[in-house]
Amino acid sequence: MNKKEYLDKLVGLLTGPQLGLYGRMYPNGPKPEQIRRATEQVEATLFGLNRSTQRLRDIEEELNAYRLSTELTIEALNRQCDSLLDELQRAEGRIKNLSTPSNMAHGDINESLDKLARLEAGGVDNWDGYGYAMRGE
Repeated sequence: MNKKEYLDKLVGLLTGPQLGLYGRMYPNGPKPEQIRRATEQVEATLFGLNRSTQRLRDIEEELNAYRLSTELTIEALNRQCDSLLDELQRAEGRIKNLSTPSNMAHGDINESLDKLARLEAGGVDNWDGYGYAMRGE
C-alpha cells in the first residue's frame, strides 16, 4: 500500500464534521507534497477521536456502575420500607387488641360482673370474710 492509499483509508475513518474540515483543507485532495502532512493531521485527528471515544466508554462504564449501585440501594430501601410497614401493621394490630378487649375477653368480663352483681344482690357483702377477700389477703 502506498502513502496515498494509506491516507485514503485513514480519511475513510473520519466522522462527518472531520471529513468536512479535511475537504476544506484539501478541496481537490492533497498534492503529492502535502500527503505526508495530511497523513499526520488525519492520524492526529483519529488519535484524538480514539481518545475521546475511550473516555466516553469509561464514562459509560462509570455511569452503569452508578446505576447498578443506585438500583441496589433503591431495592434495599424498598425492602426495608416493606419490612417497616409490616412491623407497623403488626404493632397496630397489637395496639388494637390492647385497646379493645376481644369478644371472648369481653364476654368473660361481663360474665364476672354479672356474677359479682348477683352475689352482692344475694348479700355476699354481709358474709364473714368478705372484707378479708376484698383486701386480697
